[in-house]
Amino acid sequence: MVNASTDLIEKTLIGCIYTKPKLIDEIFIKEEYFNNNYNKTIFKISLEFYKKNKHLDLVLIYQEYQQYIGNNFILFITECNNMIATTTIFDEYQEKLFEIYKNNLIVKYVDKFTKKEIDQEKLFDYLEKLKYMQPNKNYDYLSEEEIYHIITKEDKQIKFRLSSLSNTIKLTEHDFVVIGARPGVGKTGFALNLLEDISKNYKCLYFNMEMSEQQILRRLVSIDSKVPMNDLAKPETEHQKQLIKDGVKEISKRNIKIFTGVQTTNYIKQTIVRESKKEHTVVFIDYIGLIAGLNNKSQYERTTMIVKELRQISMNFNCTIIGLAQVNRNAESKTTPTLQDLKDTGELEQSAVSVILLHNENADKKIEKELEELKIIVAKNRNGRTGYVDVTYNQQNQQIFEKSKYL
Repeated sequence: MVNASTDLIEKTLIGCIYTKPKLIDEIFIKEEYFNNNYNKTIFKISLEFYKKNKHLDLVLIYQEYQQYIGNNFILFITECNNMIATTTIFDEYQEKLFEIYKNNLIVKYVDKFTKKEIDQEKLFDYLEKLKYMQPNKNYDYLSEEEIYHIITKEDKQIKFRLSSLSNTIKLTEHDFVVIGARPGVGKTGFALNLLEDISKNYKCLYFNMEMSEQQILRRLVSIDSKVPMNDLAKPETEHQKQLIKDGVKEISKRNIKIFTGVQTTNYIKQTIVRESKKEHTVVFIDYIGLIAGLNNKSQYERTTMIVKELRQISMNFNCTIIGLAQVNRNAESKTTPTLQDLKDTGELEQSAVSVILLHNENADKKIEKELEELKIIVAKNRNGRTGYVDVTYNQQNQQIFEKSKYL
């Protein structure tokens, strides 16, 4: 039985190509994506006729294909045409039909597994392939003017208040950036400083798998207001109270959405697709090693697949991704961490446009100070130079600011 909403999508797509036949040149869906056999037949013969004649003629199509399409063909096309208000939904509906097709394949493979026609390993292999399955969109050769526009167009840079670092890594839209550090060094604090600043100009999503929404909001307000986190609940002075209120008001105006708890790549992807439709979105993932993956894979395989998919998401959708990662424990004996110390997979180094490593020389000494001296190391940078900058990390209000510049 065909789902009513699926049938509606199929008929709407058919209505679009009969309202504006040139849309056929932009089709990337295939006839097998259709669930309704009659819709599938109409779609197939319409494309065949257009390929031969470069236009669609209801009467001629009816005469040539009557044995396949029946006597109600013209009434059917009229019904399809009445379903659409504008043909601008054509690409969106193609994407929807493709996703329905993928979901039907998932149901099919799960059913095969339930009937013991395939084993668990085969099922997981099928599901993994479906994750990366994309429609084959037609490639149009670029004109001289289009090529010139592409190569001369300046990438849109995402700037933040740590100016030396910002000017060096040249974070641009659609980048995938990795921030690596040992536990307790301050990578979450660093990410939240970037979030607090970048959210002034961009919609931001923050995925955190270890902290509650309350803890994250407390840190953001503390960074913005410069009031120590311990004083947020009970401010010592009226001035502090006002600073907190101003900080809360400022953070509330930002377009920030926080997601806590266990996350999967599929959930993260679906959320990004939904949230980034209307504007470019900067996504923070804290941290990559905690993203749930397929249980039958090793940690190395799971992390490798997750990192590859995050890079694909940043390139294929309207987003920039900043992912946090742990460095291996053997880095503890070193003066500074290196790219080779990134934990679980070498894919982090391979897929990232930029890799930023944080180092605190006092971490091994177990010395806790109000103001920690951190070294931010740009270990990899496709957009520019590598190097490092010294910053000060205020543990009380979580704010990070540049101390001296070496970039």
